Amino acid sequence: MGASGPFRHSVRFKLMLLMLVGVLILVAYFAVVAIVHGRQQQDLYNSRLESRKVIFDSFVKQASDPLETFAYDYTFWDDMVDFIAGDLGVEWGQENIDPGLNTFKTDVVWAYEIDGELVYGVAASEEEVQTPTIQPADPQDFGKIFTSNGVKHYFTKTEEGVFEIYAATVHPTVDDQRQTTPRGYYFVGKLLGDDYLKAAGKSIEGKAELIDDPGKIAGLETSFNERTGKVAFTRELKDFNDQTIGALYATYTAADLRDALIVQDRLTLLGVATIFGLTLILLFAIGRWVVYPLRSVQAALSSRSDQPVGWLKKHRDEFGNVARLIELSHWQHHELEHQKEIVEQKVVERTAQLKHEHARLESSINSLNAGFLMTNKDGRVAMYNPALLGMLESDHQTNGTPHQQQATVETLQKALEGLRLTSLINDCLANGKAFNIPELNYQGRVFSIYGAAIRPASGEIIGCVILMSDITERKIMERSKDEFFSIASHELRTPLTSIRGNSTMIMEYFPDLVKDETLKEMLGDIHDSSERLIGIVNDFLDVSSLEQGKMVFKTESFDISEVIENVVYDLQSVAKGKNLYLKYDKSTHNLTAVSADRNRTRQIIYNLIGNALKYTEQGGVEVKVTQADKLVKILVSDSGRGIPLDMQNLLFHKFQQASKSLLTRDTTKGTGLGLYISKKMAENMGGKIALEHSEEAKGSTFSLSLPLVTPAPPPQIDLKTT
Repeated sequence: MGASGPFRHSVRFKLMLLMLVGVLILVAYFAVVAIVHGRQQQDLYNSRLESRKVIFDSFVKQASDPLETFAYDYTFWDDMVDFIAGDLGVEWGQENIDPGLNTFKTDVVWAYEIDGELVYGVAASEEEVQTPTIQPADPQDFGKIFTSNGVKHYFTKTEEGVFEIYAATVHPTVDDQRQTTPRGYYFVGKLLGDDYLKAAGKSIEGKAELIDDPGKIAGLETSFNERTGKVAFTRELKDFNDQTIGALYATYTAADLRDALIVQDRLTLLGVATIFGLTLILLFAIGRWVVYPLRSVQAALSSRSDQPVGWLKKHRDEFGNVARLIELSHWQHHELEHQKEIVEQKVVERTAQLKHEHARLESSINSLNAGFLMTNKDGRVAMYNPALLGMLESDHQTNGTPHQQQATVETLQKALEGLRLTSLINDCLANGKAFNIPELNYQGRVFSIYGAAIRPASGEIIGCVILMSDITERKIMERSKDEFFSIASHELRTPLTSIRGNSTMIMEYFPDLVKDETLKEMLGDIHDSSERLIGIVNDFLDVSSLEQGKMVFKTESFDISEVIENVVYDLQSVAKGKNLYLKYDKSTHNLTAVSADRNRTRQIIYNLIGNALKYTEQGGVEVKVTQADKLVKILVSDSGRGIPLDMQNLLFHKFQQASKSLLTRDTTKGTGLGLYISKKMAENMGGKIALEHSEEAKGSTFSLSLPLVTPAPPPQIDLKTT
């Protein structure tokens, strides 16, 4: 049978074809070399450009640092606040501001009142310090400085040239975060003159120019001239309103880069010529050392005999290996058959092992007390256990006829829709997001459900697994416990109130009848213990009301400052008894109207301040009010013992105190319900309570956030003429 395809041609023809392929390879090599060479040139240019940009930016930053320092250092200064307010004379500015011109390498300084009126201005010259003749910006725009975090860096163009300016709002020394209303504005500027440009050019061993016409910047793009080695780039200058007013144009001549590229071009051409010559030699060698051995191999394969290649077996080259491989091919065939039998036996054993593992897994799932359900990637039920059927009160079985099993799957699919889990399962299959439902009521029972995606090592989601636990009995026990606490607390409060009232009356109205000191001490203990027990009972009642949703909240608009002042007044005696200060700083806010329940709010604030006093031995407690995101935040800070970091997660839980031990509680400090009750009440009023920060031996800060009452917009009057 004749050969077809590429095998019908002679070896000589193939060699000619091989030479043609070699020429094509050389052409392709030239193209690749040109591309690689171009990329290398671009990489060298980018590297040199980036290095000069870094050096240039470093110079600009170092030149700006004194201005920034001058602006920062002078705007957190109580004397500067008084100077702008007019409490200090011009002499203060001459003594404190004028020396900064030389110290911080500054050309001009302005100080303005909050309404934009110039308070003090000074400009440096070669002969003397004089009043500046330019303005740093439009006074109507000064308010933008405060909205820019209190500091703004920009450039302005004047008749004298382009100035670099740092502007900052002026605040008292304690307000280092610029959170209070600015007391004034402070500007410092430096002229980008010839000395500045010379120093900038020197930093990159090139030249720097100032382009003050925005229209010319578009033509000055980053560039590199291969012939001259010139590297150029720009840095735009933005004004007060972030508009481009000019640019710094830097150029640098990289002669070494230009020379290196020329040398690289010559080496590339030399390499191409060398490869071309070697290719010709290689083609000649192939014709001599490949054609004849191939004919011998062809004869051996055609005659199905090892004799034509017998002489090749003596060779130690590739053709000798081919001859030996032909001789060994028969033996290898038998060896492959043997290996095939071994692999088939292993497949049988592995299949049996997988069946055993599957049976063990299925048995484990069926023995679970919790309900188990697995879906495929389409969200359809694929596997379940008897416990799940029992929870859903299904009379179907996990085994049976295919018709019975299909009926069970359809029943479970409807149950998933009834439990409203279909959307959660679809989301889990789409995004791999696990879901957890702590409580779900279904047909008179309560379930706890957890679901997660099934993701093998390949990473593709192939299904979803769901675990369902019946927590009905547990919820009944919890409800019974809550009702018991509520009933017991109500029954205890009446006799305790009577004990407290009678002991109070005896101590106040009949002191002459109790003259024995021991008896007086016992009577005091009875009164104090009744007070403590009534507080505990009230805490239990509040917890029960909150958890059962029976606590009523009367939402109204009121001044939070008034409530804080009343609580501070009531607790002053406690603070004085421990030699602590208790103060309310009203200077940190101006909007104090909140929407909440007045009495519950007072209870929360009383608890926060009371806790702060309770755990503080030296120093005192300070209360502040701030506003953020339509919320009024009450901050209670103390200088007490602080809360260890690993104990802070115990806060706001029932019967938990953030002490150093989880197993012991300081019963003299309370029941551990105060913060839990406060958190629940704050959330029911649309607010929240949180630990802002705490540090051992330095103190803690708690916050209460409540909705801010915003004034209603004035009614719009539609004036129409008829």
